[in-house]
Amino acid sequence: MTPETAYAVMQRTIEVAKRSCPEDDRPHPCVGAILTDVDGNVLSEMARGEFAPGTHAEAGILALADQKGIDLTKAVLFATLEPCTWRSRNHEPCALRVQRAGIPLVFIGMIDPDLRICGRGETFLSFFTRVERFPGNLRMEIAGINESFVAVKRDALIWAVRTYGIDPNSPAIHRPRQSLLHLSQDLIFESEGDVWISGGDLSWLEELQPALLRVHLDGRKVRILCNSNVPDQTEKAAISLGATISIAQKAWPFRGVIVAPATPVSQVLVVDAGDAHKLGCPEDQRLIETLSQGFEERWGDAKDGIFRIEPLSDDDLVSALTKKVSHYSALSPRFEEGLAGADSSRPSPIPF
Repeated sequence: MTPETAYAVMQRTIEVAKRSCPEDDRPHPCVGAILTDVDGNVLSEMARGEFAPGTHAEAGILALADQKGIDLTKAVLFATLEPCTWRSRNHEPCALRVQRAGIPLVFIGMIDPDLRICGRGETFLSFFTRVERFPGNLRMEIAGINESFVAVKRDALIWAVRTYGIDPNSPAIHRPRQSLLHLSQDLIFESEGDVWISGGDLSWLEELQPALLRVHLDGRKVRILCNSNVPDQTEKAAISLGATISIAQKAWPFRGVIVAPATPVSQVLVVDAGDAHKLGCPEDQRLIETLSQGFEERWGDAKDGIFRIEPLSDDDLVSALTKKVSHYSALSPRFEEGLAGADSSRPSPIPF
């Protein structure tokens, strides 16, 4: 493949990326992937979400290649974004898929700014195959079409790089609260085993409610350690999700999530004001054991969680929608008698 041919394929891959289909309202990257033969003839192309909703471009193109019977050991992969090394439970990272496919040459457009990946995919693949980069002008173009995705990752990346060199006179750089909550939710969803949360005042409960509901439905147990008393309504909501709550016997600065404690697959997400740090066994086993022990030592009298669903009144439902769902905030919902299928007595989770 000549440099001119490779460059033309890279440009085409960026155009493919623009077809990407996000699966929800969160910022997701636009990613394109193209497979060629060694001479640069295009064998197949794929954008993120085209093969199936939420499917990464690399995973989709490898699945399509399998359907077409393409010999990947004689193919070249072009991808506008570094293949991922972090996926939620039951999803294999794209870097592993590419490595197992035996592709001998991979071109990467841009390193993933997500700190959970951020160079790991490229480094991992370089152990097994030849990895090259798109030229700088094309990398800038890729970053441009992914500005919204890069923006939500930028603060965390800057904070991590400048931890020991931030100008004290400059505004503090913190990872957005929503990003920390997404990391916590991802860890809970992808793991198996019980969940222990050292959560301060439960101010995060509203956002993590779906994750805790999933834990209950999976038959796993949740223990929440608080540093102080919490509002009755918030405590009621947590207990109704099946969580057991205790007030710490002595103050503890640790904030985070421990999953599958006291097992060989235990993991911890440590959260502070500016960043989150993930620990896992066996590398961090001693530290995880210490954190788990500290959790147990501070556990006191507890209120056992009893999962419960009760009906919402029409007024409560309307209030919850208009206050908590942005799409309804400017509307004035109302209930009308006689609507097909309407049932105001349907059970719903307790609102906040």
